[in-house]
Amino acid sequence: QEGEALLDLMKRPHENIPGVNERILCRHPTQASKRVFVVPGRVEKLLKLYWNGGKLVRPLQTLNEARQRALDELNTLRSDYKRMVKPTQYKVSVSDELYQFTQELWLSITPIGEIS
Repeated sequence: QEGEALLDLMKRPHENIPGVNERILCRHPTQASKRVFVVPGRVEKLLKLYWNGGKLVRPLQTLNEARQRALDELNTLRSDYKRMVKPTQYKVSVSDELYQFTQELWLSITPIGEIS
């Protein structure tokens, strides 16, 4: 429905932010067969930089502002995510590029067995 959060998408820093009504491939972080195309009706950048090089680059929120932001974000979730008994898991997906990067990284550090 309009205004309800569907999923969070993690991407690499240099990747463009997806556009509204732009078809995006969303992948499960570890399960190759779990993938879906999503066409978002709204896109919101969630990561906000507050510290860079040990310096504050934007004003910190007050406690009341942070509380209100958290309440506003909770209001974007469907009720099945918030129910106390058997809540639906909220989906966090990765971009295809981030998926490929993490798989390559994982394989590069995984020891290769040897059989003789």
